[in-house]
Order: sequence, then structure tokens, then C-alpha cells
Amino acid sequence: MADGRGDPLLSVERSIAVLDLFTSRRGTLTLAEMQELLPWPRTTLHRYAHSLRQTGMLSYDTRRSRYRLGPKLVRLGAVALNGLPLAELAGPLLERLVRVTQVTALLTIWDGDAPLVVRENDNTDQLVSLKIREGSHLPAYDSAAGQVFLAFSPTARERFDSQQDPGADLAERERTLAAVRRDGLAYTEVLSGLRAYAAPVFQAGELVGAISILGTVSQLPEPGPSEPTTRLLAVCRRLTEALGEESPEEPGALTGGDLAPEALPRSGVAPE
Repeated sequence: MADGRGDPLLSVERSIAVLDLFTSRRGTLTLAEMQELLPWPRTTLHRYAHSLRQTGMLSYDTRRSRYRLGPKLVRLGAVALNGLPLAELAGPLLERLVRVTQVTALLTIWDGDAPLVVRENDNTDQLVSLKIREGSHLPAYDSAAGQVFLAFSPTARERFDSQQDPGADLAERERTLAAVRRDGLAYTEVLSGLRAYAAPVFQAGELVGAISILGTVSQLPEPGPSEPTTRLLAVCRRLTEALGEESPEEPGALTGGDLAPEALPRSGVAPE
């Protein structure tokens, strides 16, 4: 089997194939595990892994003999995520949303098998605020953003279902996701004293992201109509419009309520 040593394009493709082995569920791999997933000659795989270590694309834990994605990828990933059109449009909207709700706001996209945080704003006036790093993955089901993706994205739902224990309470999960589709809003309270809500953002008829707000039980109310969730839904509607899509008529919550003109710009452009 030729290893592409003299073919730069093939070398790039092979390097990407190695990096693609790592997912949010498969964060570290031994060389043997990598070879099971990518059946190349061991010497070829070792050479690519070594080269990626040298460039900072992979890190290696000598004690455990395991590879993980390296610091250079984290840096490049943060730059790429912030350059996404969706993230750029969402930036000023998240800023205003945080200002009027005084809780942390996140923009996530679906990244293979979990929501990925691509924009975060926790610039509240509170003495203590919740912070989730950009580039972090959220739980696929036990997060409000994850439930939005599972409710509105067939691709995300198919991927999630393929990885689940057959003994899981599928009926209860389906009731939860049906409620998210009905209301256009997901709610979770995974940690005691902390709550999160999330709503979908659409483009060309497809789900492209979710915006979440996170706060304490004193900042965010229990499920039901409230000012923070009305603001959240309005932000998602504005971002959907900024992406060139009419806000869907269903579910009804996505078109209900509005923000005062001083709260958010009508377009997705940055406020003056």
C-alpha cells in the first residue's frame, strides 16, 4: 500500500483522516485503537501520528500511551468558529441578550454527536457569572441545546439514537422532544440550582444552531412564559431572519412575543 510520502495532497488527506478519528465521545486513542479504525500499516500510521505531534496537531500522553487533539487545533478551531457567519451575526445579539437578561448566553452548532459552543457571552453585571468555554461540547441530551438539536435535526437524532442503550426510557425522551418541537423551547435543570433554556435558529428550512441562556434558579424561572424566555425566542427569530429565512409559523412560540426596540436590533448587524 502506497503511503503518499511523496504526494503532498495525499499526505494532507491522510493527516485529516487521522484527526477525524477523534470525536467528543472518543477524545483519546492509542495507536492500536487508531489502527482498528483506520486500517493502515502500523508504520504508516505511526509516521503520520508522529508528524502531527511535531506540528502540535496531536498531543501524546507518554504515561498512558494515548493521543489526543493538540493545542494548535484548539487555537485554530477557536479562530475558525468565531469566523463563522452564524457566529458573527449572533455576536451582537448575544451581547444584547446578556445585557437585558443578566445571564450567560451561548450559541451552539451540532458537531457530529454533540452540541459545540461556538460563541459565549457572560459579560453580565453580576458579581458571579456562569462561563462555558468556546469550543466545549455540551451533553447531547442532558442539555437544553442538545434537546433542540435532537428535536429539530433528523441527522442529529439519527446519530444520537444509534449510540443509545436499547434499555433507555425512549418513551419519556420522545415526550420531552415532542414538547420541545411544540414549544420551540427546551428546558433543563441538570445541576441543582442551575437552569438552562435553548431555542432553535433556522436557515434554508434547516436547523443551523441553537441559542441557550444559563443561570441560577433565582435568575431563570421554572418553565412557563417569562421575560427571559421571551427575549431568547426573539433573539432566535431575529437571527433566523438575519440568515435570510422567514421565522417558521410553527411552533407558535417562535413567532410569539417581541423585544422592545432598545433591547435588540431588528437586523443581525452589530448595534451602534
